[in-house]
Amino acid sequence: MNRDDVEQSNSIHGIIIKFLKAKKEPASMKEIVNHIIEQHGLDSKTPGNTVRSILQRSKYIKKNIYAQFELLD
Repeated sequence: MNRDDVEQSNSIHGIIIKFLKAKKEPASMKEIVNHIIEQHGLDSKTPGNTVRSILQRSKYIKKNIYAQFELLD
């Protein structure tokens, strides 16, 4: 799957990509987790860990030196 396919899906990964694309600047983990909970209704005991694992595996998102996440070009 390429980035456009992931972005069009209703998965957590797709929602994060859409959020970062709309925001047009890096976002902190807390901002991303809050957005996911609002949009997707993540039913997990540790939603931060769930989102963190998705971000770490993503080949479309990177962590910058300020511990914020941004899209790769």
